[in-house]
Amino acid sequence: IVNRDGVDFVKKISAQHHTVIPGFGEETTFYSLKLRRDGNTDRTIFAESSMQDVISVYDEIKEFLKL
Repeated sequence: IVNRDGVDFVKKISAQHHTVIPGFGEETTFYSLKLRRDGNTDRTIFAESSMQDVISVYDEIKEFLKL
């Protein structure tokens, strides 16, 4: 976490509003499914902390497009 003080500050504000942000401030790895467009530009179309979920979405898209 780059700004631990900022994370702590936001946690205090959310607690004052009786709102909990689960996992806020924790480090998590995300896997992205990107669509490469003409001109070699990428667009992220799905991201998840489970690589298996990303692979499942990829397989569903491939099946839908009949690739």
